Amino acid sequence: MKNKKAAAVIAAVAAAVLLCSCNPVQTGQTEMPTQTATAAPERTPAVEEKYTMQTVSAIDKEHIKITGRADYGKDYAGLNWSYAGASFRGYMEGDVTISYTHMGGYSAYIRVVTDGKTEESVKLELKQGSDTAVIASVEKGYHEISIYKTSEPGNSIIRLHSVSFSGNIDLSPEKGSLNIEFIGDSITCGAGILTNESSPKDEVYERAGDAYLSFAALTARMLNADANIVAASGWGVVQGGDNPAANIPSIYDFTNGMWNNQEKWDFAAHKQDVVVISLGTNDYQLASERREEFLSGVREFIKHVRELNPDAYIIWTYGQISKEYSKDLAKLTADMGDAKLSYLEMPANSRAGWGHPDRAHHKQYARLLAQEISRLTGTEIKR
Repeated sequence: MKNKKAAAVIAAVAAAVLLCSCNPVQTGQTEMPTQTATAAPERTPAVEEKYTMQTVSAIDKEHIKITGRADYGKDYAGLNWSYAGASFRGYMEGDVTISYTHMGGYSAYIRVVTDGKTEESVKLELKQGSDTAVIASVEKGYHEISIYKTSEPGNSIIRLHSVSFSGNIDLSPEKGSLNIEFIGDSITCGAGILTNESSPKDEVYERAGDAYLSFAALTARMLNADANIVAASGWGVVQGGDNPAANIPSIYDFTNGMWNNQEKWDFAAHKQDVVVISLGTNDYQLASERREEFLSGVREFIKHVRELNPDAYIIWTYGQISKEYSKDLAKLTADMGDAKLSYLEMPANSRAGWGHPDRAHHKQYARLLAQEISRLTGTEIKR
């Protein structure tokens, strides 16, 4: 964890900093740009067009679609991991507001997408504690709104309580064409993607990381898939870059393993079509004298992932920063005799914050991965 003093400095200046070439970070009750009404929806709405003030609980699965590994309380859905999200649609007019609790830690950010306009997403910083935030302002008509948590699980936990607006909520948006789970480290989280390699570490992780722009999120959107990200900066297969205990296999079985190792994730109820594992970069300290320990850890983790996801394609990706284990991983995956296991080497790049891949390379990774998933599953690339 980063020190509290650095976190306080970051929080104080975050509202004034432009994080995206298109849209600045908004904070608090900043006035939102008004979105025009959508064209008539392709499907027939299940509700009539009317406009009355309503508040819908985040645990109402009939009307709100939650993506990612969410834990549920009596009045909240937990947006724990990077790119965890909520989507809803219906007739709306005026401000659309969420009620939430930021459980503390560091800065927490979300991106808001209105009517599928992904290139016009607005990034918002959520205050700590319990609060409300206007996430969109729309003209009278039929709309679909999605929010995605862009900050990492180690930095913040968001409990979404409800959404409120004037209108009439429709049934929740349909499921994606695929369910894809992404297991990884800071690269999967999009760390440093909005800044350059000379930026301070706290700036990279607190402000300039953005899971919405990561290769994982881009891949999911290209395939119209629902993404489930289990990733954290600095974590590895056997050990982390800074913390020997920071290994993803130790938390993989849990809904929110970064914070709570009590609730097991229900794999049977959340079947994945594809599991993408992007790990190994933070295990660099094992490369010389403990190389076999790393490779043994990889084998065991693949076996465990296969046990929990018996029908999924498993793709191990590597090479985005280091090439230390490239040949080993390619051979290991080929030798395991699993017909639905493959290896995908990625181009290296470290031009973004703190030596992470830049935005252009995340786009390249997404294209390569989407093409591979399309080849394996026959799913059409949408965008």
